[in-house]
Amino acid sequence: MLRPVANLDLDKLTTREATATLVARRWYSGQLLRIRMDSGMELRLTPNHPVLDGKTLDWKPVRDLGPRDSIVALKKLPPAHTAVRILDILPDTWIIQPDSMEKMEIRRALEVRSLSISTINRAYELNRDALNGRSALTVGQFRAILKDIGLYDSWAQRPFAFGRKKRTERLQVASFTPALCYILGFVYGDGYVQTNAKYSRMVITQSLVHIDYVRLLHKAMSQVSHRPWKVYSRQAIATGFIKSSECQDLVQHSSLLVYLFEWLTRNGLQNLLHLDDEALAGFFAGAIDADGCFSVRKNQRSSSVSFDLLLSNDALSNRRLLWALRRFDVYARIRNLRGVMTVQITSRSDIQRFIERIRPYSGKAKDIPSQRIRISARHESVPMEPLRLALSGVRPSPTELLRSGDWSTFHSFLKGKRRPYKAPLKRLIGRLDPWLDSTSRERLNALVGADYALDEIQTIQSEFYTGYVYDLRVPLGEHFVTEGVLTHNCIDELDKMRPDDRVAIHEALEQQTVSVAKGGIVATLNARAAVLAAANPALGRYEPHKNINENINLPVTILSRFDLIFLVKDLPEPENDSRMSEHILSLHKTITPRQLEGLVRISEARARAFLREEVTVEDAKSAVKIMSYALYDVGVDVKTGKIDIDTIMTGKPATVRDSLGRVMAIVAELERETGTVEEKILTAAIVEREKVTDGEARRFVGQLIKEGMIYSPKEGKLKRTSG
Repeated sequence: MLRPVANLDLDKLTTREATATLVARRWYSGQLLRIRMDSGMELRLTPNHPVLDGKTLDWKPVRDLGPRDSIVALKKLPPAHTAVRILDILPDTWIIQPDSMEKMEIRRALEVRSLSISTINRAYELNRDALNGRSALTVGQFRAILKDIGLYDSWAQRPFAFGRKKRTERLQVASFTPALCYILGFVYGDGYVQTNAKYSRMVITQSLVHIDYVRLLHKAMSQVSHRPWKVYSRQAIATGFIKSSECQDLVQHSSLLVYLFEWLTRNGLQNLLHLDDEALAGFFAGAIDADGCFSVRKNQRSSSVSFDLLLSNDALSNRRLLWALRRFDVYARIRNLRGVMTVQITSRSDIQRFIERIRPYSGKAKDIPSQRIRISARHESVPMEPLRLALSGVRPSPTELLRSGDWSTFHSFLKGKRRPYKAPLKRLIGRLDPWLDSTSRERLNALVGADYALDEIQTIQSEFYTGYVYDLRVPLGEHFVTEGVLTHNCIDELDKMRPDDRVAIHEALEQQTVSVAKGGIVATLNARAAVLAAANPALGRYEPHKNINENINLPVTILSRFDLIFLVKDLPEPENDSRMSEHILSLHKTITPRQLEGLVRISEARARAFLREEVTVEDAKSAVKIMSYALYDVGVDVKTGKIDIDTIMTGKPATVRDSLGRVMAIVAELERETGTVEEKILTAAIVEREKVTDGEARRFVGQLIKEGMIYSPKEGKLKRTSG
């Protein structure tokens, strides 16, 4: 199933939408690295998994990084415009009560299909008067009917009367709107819900000091429900911080609103990112009005601003809030202030963007004071090595840069003496404009872009792990986002994948197609991709006296589908290797049709790499050379030292195949005499006629049993499976 994901255009350093075409899973037992980032995000990766290094913009195994190093993070997530519909998320067991006109529309749509009411009731297990009386339907039945008559998408835009068992309530909205999400966000920040078998209620308590927020809550409820808040006034309890004053309890008895709140906030806000952007802005506006803090700190030289959301002490919930803020291009961090977790925004540009998004709904949104001295946040730093490379070809006039006060900035960035940040670099780019060519200008402008950030590693802990590890296949850019930072596609240790997972790539390798089955329909799609995989020797070290299929724990059906197989062995003998390569390349080899197709693909790939429309003789010669080298490594019969393509194609070189054929002849000969063969007699006969050891003879017998050529009808007896 294709899934949308986000990643980064590494040339423009801008966010883009991509597609994950495959989720890979394999069994793993070994070291995992738990990495805690400065933002509060936390990653758990295998040590060899590549991440995008924040200093060089190169992919590096995560084990090569340490505390204080940085990883490139995606700061801006793609927007979302599709609203979450209430009908989509309610449980099947809830009830729905369409009005009489709506039931009539349903009956007419069903009657077009020449179905009687009794037939309809039986088909959908409805009560007798569900469509022509006062009985309700379950949500599951209602959804099934609408989908069958083709009305689901249009009717899901309508508000209906829903309930848990008997009583129903019809809201004014059919989806999560900003007004509804403002209420839910306010409850999440400074309210609570209660539910039991008899009733459900939502409660918010506010001091009349915050009367403006109370008015916003009343306004939002009037847009969501036909029933206003019930208001109960009482005296607030005085504390060391708040004097006694009047407060109000706002109460709404609604099973439906309580369920929507629980759906949105369950399991650490797991559904928050399903909201569209406007609904998400409404949620944040409500949460901030309830328990957000906007602060300005001033001194004689400068002022600093921050936005703090004190919503939850649950780390997972706060990380989801970080993710949600990135939909608005806002970078935040989780901080622990005296035992209280807070989501904190400190960059002025991020705060300004956030305020503009929530301003239509929030009572706390206000303008921030102008800045006297620019102070950059840590995540606004720029990768140093790409910046030095981009500046290395620029030859500005020192006199003009000295006059403008930018020479020291240019020199320190070029020499790597100062940590570069986006704001001073943006100013420098403007000063350097007369001396920039188009390529340098484009790269420098990409480096000051707002779609990425550098997230610093705080701690790395190693832990032992046994279980599944997962990876995504994202063809566009070959990377995806994990806990905010960028990680690369990675196919490693193919031999350790579970067999049922590994065979999923068999069709793609053999036929270059992928079949997808859904609803009884099988669609075959072209697999426009290459598979590059690594596998380790079965016992951890390559044994040169064994064939390839004995060294690598892969079935022949998978091994034979790869066009090229290379052995990477650390044997520092360049002179011997060179003489051996020349000798093998001079040999005449026979190849199978599959190898011939592989040569065609390799030749075409080389031509495309050189941007040619046609394959040349040089492409074909290069393909033959690569194939010859590969076949020498893996297609050699270790007993004879000769190339034998059957070593790869069947898992057995010709010598082994011929030996097994002669052993089968011995079995047939002995079987004619007694009907069955004594295993000891067969082993002795093989040793005598084939001139092999007793152990080799037993291996031949075991191989034939494994391949189903012979079997044991009783202990110590052997017999061919067919005459």
